Amino acid sequence: MKEIKQDDFYYSGKIELLKRNRVAIFCSREIPLSIYHQANELFLKMLSLPIVLAGGWQSATEKRVLRNYKTLNSRPASIIYFLAKGIRNFTLPAYLEKPYNEGNLLVVSPYLKEKRISFKRVEKRDELILRLIDRYLFLYINPGGYLERIYESCLQKEKRVYLLKHHLNAEYIRDDVRPIEEANMENLIDG
Repeated sequence: MKEIKQDDFYYSGKIELLKRNRVAIFCSREIPLSIYHQANELFLKMLSLPIVLAGGWQSATEKRVLRNYKTLNSRPASIIYFLAKGIRNFTLPAYLEKPYNEGNLLVVSPYLKEKRISFKRVEKRDELILRLIDRYLFLYINPGGYLERIYESCLQKEKRVYLLKHHLNAEYIRDDVRPIEEANMENLIDG
């Protein structure tokens, strides 16, 4: 994987993915079992849509779905992987080699050589995501957690925000937030 510098970040892979139909995906690390299955199913089905799914891929739910990407028969979705450490210290997982080689993966980092992930680096990575991505889907937001701050920041910056339609997410539904479920997930394609 060879990195290239652009503006204030480094990347490897197909940079054109930043110009396509992009949606950043976020899910809190701690997710109640009652919402897990619905979030997981929606996320897996999104991989078959002709969109670019972006994120830091840090929560267990995000990582699990990303690992399942290689097992899907139909995967028109492309992936942008935002790192919170140096791009030179990222080893491309085996399950992402095929999408990388086929031009369906872009790896982006604000850092070149930093070895470890830290909270400060996660914040800087998330600021980069907020700058480069305009649409966001939140699968679950743990009240009072870090993801709640990202959610609020998206709304303040007038990003287009989607939220998994589930009673545990009800407190975050607002007029400017679009509820999403399997029945209307094609709305993610149209924006």
